[in-house]
Order: sequence, then C-alpha cells, then structure tokens
Amino acid sequence: MPSIEEDDCLWIVQKAKEKLQENLRHEAHAWILTAKSLFPFRFIVQYEAFKLHLACNELQGAAQTLVELCTRFQKEEELQKLVGQLVDELSGLDSLEGAESKSELRDVFELLPPSSQKTVLIGTAENIVDVLWRAKITIVILKRFPETVTTLGLDLYDSLAQSSSGTCTSAVSDSHRNVLVTELIPLLATSGWIVIDQPTLRSSGQTLVLKTSHICQWLEVSACYLTTITVERTLGGKNSIGQSSLSGKAAWECLHKIFLMVAEKCGWAQIVLSNKQISPHLPAKVRWKGLEYVSGFSSSQRVPFDPPRQVAIACFYISVFLFFETAWSYYSHVHQITENSAKCWALIEDVSLESRFLKVKKKQEEQQAHSVLVNLQTPGTKSSDSHLENFFVAIDCYNFLHSCNTYRSEFSRLCQQWNTSDWSWLVAFKADMMLYKGDIEAVRRILQHERQKMKANEREKLENVRVLLQLVNSYLLLGDIKNACNLATELVGLLPDDKVEGHSHPETPPPPPGQVPSRSLYLIGCTNESILPYVINIITYAVKDVVFSDACTDVAIGQLLVLLQYNWTRNKADPSPLMPLMSLIKKRGSFTYQKFFNYVVVVDILEEMMYIINHTNTKINILNQENHPRSRAVTRGTNSKVREELLQSMESQLKRCNESINNILTSFLIQEKLCVAITDE
Repeated sequence: MPSIEEDDCLWIVQKAKEKLQENLRHEAHAWILTAKSLFPFRFIVQYEAFKLHLACNELQGAAQTLVELCTRFQKEEELQKLVGQLVDELSGLDSLEGAESKSELRDVFELLPPSSQKTVLIGTAENIVDVLWRAKITIVILKRFPETVTTLGLDLYDSLAQSSSGTCTSAVSDSHRNVLVTELIPLLATSGWIVIDQPTLRSSGQTLVLKTSHICQWLEVSACYLTTITVERTLGGKNSIGQSSLSGKAAWECLHKIFLMVAEKCGWAQIVLSNKQISPHLPAKVRWKGLEYVSGFSSSQRVPFDPPRQVAIACFYISVFLFFETAWSYYSHVHQITENSAKCWALIEDVSLESRFLKVKKKQEEQQAHSVLVNLQTPGTKSSDSHLENFFVAIDCYNFLHSCNTYRSEFSRLCQQWNTSDWSWLVAFKADMMLYKGDIEAVRRILQHERQKMKANEREKLENVRVLLQLVNSYLLLGDIKNACNLATELVGLLPDDKVEGHSHPETPPPPPGQVPSRSLYLIGCTNESILPYVINIITYAVKDVVFSDACTDVAIGQLLVLLQYNWTRNKADPSPLMPLMSLIKKRGSFTYQKFFNYVVVVDILEEMMYIINHTNTKINILNQENHPRSRAVTRGTNSKVREELLQSMESQLKRCNESINNILTSFLIQEKLCVAITDE
C-alpha cells in the first residue's frame, strides 16, 4: 500500500492538475511549489512542474526544470520517453520538414546553454540500456557537439559493431549496422577532431589519432552492409526491407560517398581528384578504365603492378566495391526475382557433341579467354549489353584483385571475414567466371559443392535447376558422358512448368573480323521449354554413341527409337539415324524391347517396325510381358497368335499418335535407366 507521505504527494500534485484544468494557473503553481518544497526528490513532482511550465508557455522555467530532471532522474522511464521525443525532433532538423516544424519541447531545449544541452543529452544516453536508442541520442550529440567525437565516437562504433549481427548476411534486419554505416561512419570520417597517421601527434581530449588500417575498417563494414542489404532486399522481398531505405543504385552511391569521405580523411589526393572517373553514375566499363588509369594497372599488358602505398590501398577498395557491384548486377539480371515471379538463366558452353563423343579433345591453347565468344542475351527480356559489360568488368576486377600477393591476401581476408562462401549469388557468378576462363574442373567443384547444399523447396527450385544444368554442361566439357547423362535425367525431374518466350538457344553473334572463336558461351533459360531440348539432344547423342559401337544392346536401340521422336516433324528434314537403326535391327536378326509400346507413338517409327515384322525374318519381342504374359518373340510367318497380338497392339498404339511427345519423353527419362548410365565409357 502507498505510504502516507506518498498519498500526500500525489494529492498535492492532483490539486495542481485540477487548478490548471480550471485555468487557475497561479494556484496551480502554488500547489506545485508546495509539493517541490515538501518532496524535492520525487520525480512525479518535478515532472508535473515541467508539464505545468509547458502548459503555461513558460519556456524558461520548463528549461530549468528539464535540467533538474535530467540531472536527478535519468533512469525514469517517463523522462527517457520525453528525451526520446526531443531527440526525434532534433534529428528532424537535418531535413527541411523538421526545420520548418514547430515544437515547444525543442524550443525549451534551445533555451538551454550549450553546456546544459550537452549535460541533458549525455546524462540521458549514459543511463539507457537499449543500444539503438542510446546510439540515436549519441548521434545527435556528435552532430551538435563535434568535439565529443574523441570521447563518444569510437565507443559508440564499438558498441554498435558488437551488438550487430556477427556476420553481414542478415544486414537488412540489422538496425544497429544501419545506424553504424549510414549515420555514424560518415560523422567519424568527416570529423575534424580525428586525424590519420600523424606520428607527431598523440590522442588527447581535443584530437583523436588513428591509423589508416583503423579507418579502412569503416570502409569494409560499409561495403559488407551495403552489398548485402542490396542483395537481401532483392531476394527477400518486402519482409526483408528492415530499417534502411537504401537499395540498388542508392546503396552503391552511399558506399562511394563514404569512400570519398575516407579518401579525403586519409589524404588520398589523387583518388579524390579522380572522383569523376570512378563515379557510380558512370557505366561500369568507364569506371574500370578510370581504375586502370588511377592505378597504372593494365589488364591487357602484363606489367609489374607497384603503385605508391596510398594509391594501392585506395585502388584495392575501389576494385573490391566495383567487383561486388558488377558481379551482383550481372547476377541480378540473369536471376530476375520479383514479388510475383522469378526467371533464371544459366551460362553454359556450346559443346560440339559429335566431336565430344568421338573423344576429340580441345587443345589447351584453345581454352584461352581471347578466343571465347560470349552471348549473354536473355530471351524474352529487353535487349541490353549492360549485364555483358558488368560480367567482363567483374572479371577484370577479380583479376586485378589477384594481380599481386598483397591484394590477393587482403581480398581473401575480406571474403573469409564476410563469409562470402555463403553468398550463393557470388558463388554462382564465380562458376560463370571460371567457365569463361576455361577452368572447367573448378566450375565442376563449385557446382558440386553447391549441389550438396541445395534444398528441395519451391523457392530455390530455379536455383537447383541452374546448378544441375551447369553441372551437366561441365561434365560434358570434361568428356564424362556417363555423369552428364545421369544428372540430365535428374534435371528433367526438376524442370518447372513455366515458359520464357524466345528461342532456347540464342543466335550466336558473328565473331570479330579475322577471329575464329574456339569456344562459344551463351545463356539458356531455366525452363522446360529451353532445357528439355538441350537434355534430349545430349542423351540422344550419348545413346547413339552406344548403339553404333561394339557395346550396342537391344535396350540402347529401343531407347534411341524413343528419343528420336522428339520434334520429329522438324527432324525428318535432317539426316535421321532411323533407317540405319532399322538396318542394324535387321542385321542383328532380333530385337527385344518390352517398353516399346509404353513410349513409341510416332507413326513413321511404328510403320517401319511393322515393315520389319511383316517382311523380314527378324525376331521381334516388343510386347509388354505384364500385359501379354504368354507372348514370345515372333518371326514372320510363325506363331500367328502372337503376331496377331502384336498387330493389335500396333493398331492401338496409332490412337496415341496425338499425345504430347514432351510428356512421354519426360516420363521416359525419369522412369527408365539410360543405357549410357550403365555402360562404361
């Protein structure tokens, strides 16, 4: 129960409130003065006195009371809410809307002398447990009293860094890191009270001396946050927006501004003067040329790279930022994800199947990038060369970051620190980059590792399709036909139902005059429409390779008959292996494939088979034993009962000639074990 003293205090305060409601201000003041005299250390008395001064527009009295409140009662929740409101209003001064708005609370605060203002804000901040709230107040203090950066700035940096997530991968939902990067670091980088690499100076109450390596950490934290916030806002949708309004181009521009602040602070005069050449508003290719100019590095000439130390440090970070920006820009183009839909393309190398299956190996010199023709057109989308430009600039930046041991080790340190091995988009880009470089074994290792991490959920279905498709392509390039076909059949089971308008295989642009490319890379849509022809083409060549070899079996012949049905109308104009296949059956003298009627529906193939049955002595056994348990192999003129069953099955099969070949072949590839998979290469 409340004590008698507390009851008396509350009763006097209530009387003051009543008199104020009756517009008897003097009597209200008298009651409050009485309460202050009797209970000087009670928060409610001082707080009601402050509210009374505000109500009577007595701003000077309110200001004095506010100082008393913040001196004696910093831990009171009501006071912290009041100061929080004040901080919000003071923060709004940075905007035009905040500057024009009127607030009695802010007017009261402005009446205080600067020393009292500082006391009010610092005293309140020191007693707030919530890191984000304390950071917000401290930011206001740093803006209004820049000299406090030497005592409060780095402490706040450490506090925000420790309370934010351990990795940058959850940066969007991390409000602490948002404040750290977008508000605190710009304040620290532009503070005149912080100096860099001044051996003749020592840190004091007026100056804070830091090393270049210390301030470079600010760049790294900013780069990690702004890169991941752009990615997660794109991949995560509305629920991952978090506290920051930055995304896409705005994030890269913010990072560039922070970089220029740091460059100015560190005295990188040459970099500051070259700002226009590396501006994020310029195309990626122009910025890369600007980086080459500033650094003295040339991607086309293999010369020693040894710029001055300050230039080297600055160029390292420029190239890191440009690498992540262009790599992401390329990835986001070929993996277009919106709130309602997702489209994905995979970069693969065109494989000369006839040469590959004849075991013709490419010469090592043919793998060099200068002889590679890359077509990054994405069918069904607006034509643009920006993603092609981003792709090549990202590769140039990657090469630049591996041009010397120092850069290589520093870049490796950053990647480990940021856990970039968990950034699926960056891993996908690296696979494409290694494919372009011709390091197919590296591509296979990357994709194999990603395949082990794949999740069988609908959200990542397209990504799974991409990984398997590129893995199939890698095994083909390595000449491992068995694994390529195994994965191709697995890929068919993952194919989505949606379609992307346009050709499956974009037309390859003509090579430059006098240059004959040894390799050709292009994008293929991760859709049923694009991948099924690609898979069937591979498997058809593989099965054909088995059929017309010493390893030929009836199963291989039957499977080739099934596969030849794909796009039969168009294929009829091309040299078809059907007639050589029929000759092979007759030459062998027998043919057994009891899955024949499950999958063969093309009239031309049925007619050719009927001709063999009726006009040759070849033993044919193509009836399904489950449906015809007494059936045996037949020869023309013998076992008329079985022959009659065979003819009836043929007539029934003709009724299926209008069925979807795509559906039949999809079912065939999923359910049947390919002869290639059980045959050693």
